[in-house]
Amino acid sequence: MSLGPHKAGLVLFDARGRLTAFEGAGQCLRDGRLLADAPGHFIVMGVDGRDLGQARALLLMSTEKGRVRMPFVAGRRFAGQVGEVRDGKWAALESLGPVDDEVEVDEDRELEMIVLAEPGQLRRWGSKVADITWDRE
Repeated sequence: MSLGPHKAGLVLFDARGRLTAFEGAGQCLRDGRLLADAPGHFIVMGVDGRDLGQARALLLMSTEKGRVRMPFVAGRRFAGQVGEVRDGKWAALESLGPVDDEVEVDEDRELEMIVLAEPGQLRRWGSKVADITWDRE
């Protein structure tokens, strides 16, 4: 992964070499191709454990408003849902509608969780995000 000057990043590969999550700021490249571009710091994670290029659901969080562009999402029939985890359960706050390869992060979406998945599957994957992120102890 390539990042801009003085930018921090993290890449997570599973045991099979699949890219399952990454974190960065600005333009992030994978093997010389644009993976994502955002005005600030962000993280993208596959909710189902698949490589991000084949994931059925993604979790996006961005620290700054602006467009987060993810070319690897283009062509999928994804929609977006902004939400948060309350008492261990996914609480949807806003529906974003269809998402091609960009998500607009406004001041209300900064630091919020955004689930990207097929429209009929958003609640299911939001629940999975709650399971992953909620400490039940």
